[in-house]
Amino acid sequence: MLDDSTGLYLVNESHHDQLLASNAEVSFRLSDVLEGGSTVTITLPYQAFDLKAEYPLVENISYYFPLRRAMNESQYTLGRTFLQEAYLTADYERGVFNISQCSWVEGAKARVATITSSVTDGDSGNEASSSGRGEGENTDAGGEDSDRKSTTKPLNNPAIAGI
Repeated sequence: MLDDSTGLYLVNESHHDQLLASNAEVSFRLSDVLEGGSTVTITLPYQAFDLKAEYPLVENISYYFPLRRAMNESQYTLGRTFLQEAYLTADYERGVFNISQCSWVEGAKARVATITSSVTDGDSGNEASSSGRGEGENTDAGGEDSDRKSTTKPLNNPAIAGI
């Protein structure tokens, strides 16, 4: 529930325990268009949002959900919690932004791809050379097949993500 005095969405202890026990998840479906077009779904565990507020913000230590109200109906901002659990890659030269599921698989092999300058690689906007992968691959950043319902397709037009 939104606490008007702090602006925090407080979660009581019993509800917090239920969310942990049920392995609750929050999914974000992102697209660069309102209807149609490709989407990417990023699923985060409730534990990513499991934060505690302390004095002087609240009298007693309280769990809260890190969500802020938008200033208006057209404002969409992805915050720190989301960006700690997802990968955001930006190739400003080509106007390509990729967002993909973060991998927490212990010992997963790293797959780091260099984004080269379009001036040096002769690229004329090829998204695959920018992202380091072909369109439609369903692997996480650790190189393993993703068992979540997410894809790593680049969004067609630049997307804006704020902290």
